[in-house]
Amino acid sequence: MGDTGAPTSTERSALLDAPDTSHLAVLDTLLSTHAIHASQPRKSLWLTTHLLALPPLYAYWHITALLPSWRPLPTWSIKRTVGIKLIRYVSRTFFVGNSLPRPDVSQELTKSQLRELERYAARVVWIPPVDLEGVGEPVRGWAEGAGVRPERVRGFWMGENVELPADQEREKGKVMLFLHGGSYIVRPPLLPPQLHLTSKQTGSGHPAQLTSFLPLQSLKHSLTLRAALGIDYRLSATAPNPAVNPFPAALLDALAGFRYLLSLGFAPGQIIIAGDSAGGNLALALVKYLVEVDQLGALLAGLVLLSPWSDMTDSHHSPACSLVRNYRTDYILGLEAGMGTYSVHAFCRHVSPWSAWVSPAAKRPSPAGAASTIGTEGEAAAAAKYPEGTFLHWPRTLLLPGEREMIIDEIRTLRTRMERDGVPLTYREWDGCPHDFLSFWFMEPERTEAVRFVCRWVDEVEELEVPVVPGR
Repeated sequence: MGDTGAPTSTERSALLDAPDTSHLAVLDTLLSTHAIHASQPRKSLWLTTHLLALPPLYAYWHITALLPSWRPLPTWSIKRTVGIKLIRYVSRTFFVGNSLPRPDVSQELTKSQLRELERYAARVVWIPPVDLEGVGEPVRGWAEGAGVRPERVRGFWMGENVELPADQEREKGKVMLFLHGGSYIVRPPLLPPQLHLTSKQTGSGHPAQLTSFLPLQSLKHSLTLRAALGIDYRLSATAPNPAVNPFPAALLDALAGFRYLLSLGFAPGQIIIAGDSAGGNLALALVKYLVEVDQLGALLAGLVLLSPWSDMTDSHHSPACSLVRNYRTDYILGLEAGMGTYSVHAFCRHVSPWSAWVSPAAKRPSPAGAASTIGTEGEAAAAAKYPEGTFLHWPRTLLLPGEREMIIDEIRTLRTRMERDGVPLTYREWDGCPHDFLSFWFMEPERTEAVRFVCRWVDEVEELEVPVVPGR
């Protein structure tokens, strides 16, 4: 394929050096300022008081959103305004109470959970682990250094039974490999519109998850998509919990899912890789591997990125950054809660967050501003050590963020770099929408419109219109 954009020998040697953990001390300091109640009675007291406070707060939020001028955006409905507050409140309550939902993705489903899948015409599949000897560098070296071993991967098929040997039309149509969001530490929220939780909700790639709206609805609206495979990749954790599944555990699981599709007989040109939020970050890493190591990336049917997390450093932080200016129009926990810091600490225990494999949109600091921007001289040195993310020979890509989300700045940097490197890119910021807006019931009609937009792109409709966001 000629120049694939793969790291040079010099870059590879830098990537395979002893793990750069200078960032962990900085993250430890930041986490120490944010309480996580892991022991009793503080944990129960925190959860009880905050859950008991939710009903009156819910009523209060409705009252304070009665007039359009009282809402974050006058065009928002009361339902949307309250929904944003609800997601942030519940996320913070369970994060600080050390009770975020984490499925055990190694367990077989119970009979009742299998019956739950029937509601979605979905099937569970156990995907064989990748052979670590068959994984290229630098990923294999990272896995060995971190003590990460390949494991079998749970997945959920949605759509046609393309996985069956009797399928006679495997060469026709497309399949979607879907990677869910959740900050790499939590399964997506399971709150339906009625705000009920059920005991049958089982895991991250499960079709009952809110983030599964994209694959489920894409199967309804696309003319060429036959099935979707949601992957239950391993989630990370760190203190006060046992430290487990750092990078590249999730990448090995995603790679196992991709190779499983190849083993069924699907060609790369039939596979759409899609991910939202942290799943978008994982999709970026997977495609980077396929481009730079397996040299398959340009052959893919496409890459769909919904609000991808693309910078795990603080390189986009400033008093005027989108984390600050879009705080009221999004539900992501801000810098006050430490959830992002926790996620990076758990995920990047053996690799620097400055690596383009985890932060393809990170901006390198200027020498004059390195200390104030990065926080320590060690972090500035780590930033200089890792090459900036590049996207040579990448497949056609759809990048779809919410215009009002808190990480829009880094997504715009990602867009700029993809355009610089010649990626066949379709980009649209959905006006007035928060992070990962396709996942939430209060984001209609925009999320259904967005799914139809995605499906026209998947189907390669020539008349695809890409509205321009004013001022962009």
